[in-house]
Amino acid sequence: MRLAGSDTTATVIRTGFLSVMANPHVYHKLTAEVYAADVPLTSIIPHAHALKLPYLQACIKEALRHNPAATGLLPRVVGPQGDTHKGVYLPPGTEVAFCAWNIHRTNKDVYGEDAHLFRPERWLDASPETLAVMEEALHLVFGFGRFRCMGENIAKIELNKLFFELFRRFQWSLIDPMNPIVKNVNYGLFVQKGMWVRITERED
Repeated sequence: MRLAGSDTTATVIRTGFLSVMANPHVYHKLTAEVYAADVPLTSIIPHAHALKLPYLQACIKEALRHNPAATGLLPRVVGPQGDTHKGVYLPPGTEVAFCAWNIHRTNKDVYGEDAHLFRPERWLDASPETLAVMEEALHLVFGFGRFRCMGENIAKIELNKLFFELFRRFQWSLIDPMNPIVKNVNYGLFVQKGMWVRITERED
């Protein structure tokens, strides 16, 4: 159980960093916010402080949405009383599942016409009504109800601290922007290999 969720969180970190590095305007906006944050270099940003950085939060939400780590169907079984969804009766024992990739990456009704793009600004520009719908949909990245991921809160703490500290302390660039990942295979969880980056320590 101690290893549960480690690979899914690592996948979001890899693909999230890739998306930030592949979009220079995102990289510059994120690093500008991170550099300006009032956090001593001798300490690690507290989770509560990270939650107050709007563009950091937008990048993390977009990383979770744009490349959900767990894309297997993860079916649930309808209980003995049956159920109804949008007027369709589901008999007891029916398996119900969803594709996280399709829901989050192609759902234009929720995320807009450019749902296929990595664009953190969608979380900042949305109306309160649209944002509420997007936030509700994003919860499905971690599952729902009694099947919801037990490590969700830990994963979010890790993402906040890692995104902030690694972009604050180092400069990042892709070795081959045209072919950033050599191998990207989906086994229900994505496995990436050969994502080569250049990392240099900040001097200022």
